[in-house]
Formats: sequence, structure tokens, C-alpha cells
Amino acid sequence: MASRRTGSPDRHAFLTALATRVEEPLLTAGYKQVRLREGRPHLRLWLPMDHPLAGRTSYISLRAKGGELAFRHIIRTGSLDDSWRIVERLRQAYAERLAEALPDEAQVIWHTADDRANAANDQVRIVHTGGGYDDLDPDDAAQWVLAVCRVWLELLSDGLPDEIRTLAGG
Repeated sequence: MASRRTGSPDRHAFLTALATRVEEPLLTAGYKQVRLREGRPHLRLWLPMDHPLAGRTSYISLRAKGGELAFRHIIRTGSLDDSWRIVERLRQAYAERLAEALPDEAQVIWHTADDRANAANDQVRIVHTGGGYDDLDPDDAAQWVLAVCRVWLELLSDGLPDEIRTLAGG
């Protein structure tokens, strides 16, 4: 039986295969780093270093469950109110364009830090229900991940609102 920390062997094999397929294209697209977190059930991505949301302010996590694949952009400014305001400004600036550009099976969930006890994090989740390791092969999952990650990076690179830059400390 797999330990809680390492997760399911199926999930680990799926994420390893997914990482192999997406790392080079995501680096080419402009992401700074793509890494499979050993002992953790997710891939972690970092925005380009010159991006105002890069570094300690945020990171991107790709998680897989049996029936779900999720892109999560976690915003962590040190203040839940500031993190919430950044996610809200992202929603206001990009929700419409994001909905038009994402794959059909993508569902965007804004403000997933629904309890104020969650320190200073808020996040944007883009979910593919029916897209986890029980449902998709790594090639199909990689296509979805690449589409979502490219769209997200293109939007964030296209005129980030000044308020987000200020809140992120940039």
C-alpha cells in the first residue's frame, strides 16, 4: 500500500510520464522551470524570472487525481487580502479571454482559498474533470496541460494590470 506522502503508484507513474512529455515544450514556451516534486503528487512550474508574479509571489502546480487533472496558480503574497485581490484582478482582466482560449473540457475556478485560515494563499484552478490518471493517457493529458499552460502564460505576458504589479511587489 502506498504511503499518504508519496501517493498512488499510478499517480506517480502518470506524473512522471506527463513531466517527460511537457518539460521541454513548457521551457520553450517561456516557463523558467518544470519539476516533478519527489514524494509529492504534483509537478511544479515557475514563471519567467522577469515576470512580476515570479519567484516567491506565486507558483504553478499540476496535480492529478484518478478522475481529475488540475492546473493551479497559487498566489501567496504574505497577505490573504492581497492574494485575493491579485486573483480578482486576474479574473477581471482575463476571465473572458481565458474562457475563449482554453480547451473545451477546461473549467476555471477563481478564488479557491475559501477559508481565511489558509494563511496568505489564493489561487486560480483550471480543471479537467475526467482527465486524471484513471481517464487519460499521458499523451492526451500532456496536450491538455500544454494548451492550458501556454494560454495562461500568454495572458499573463500581455499587459498585466498595474495593481497586480503593485500587490506583487514589482
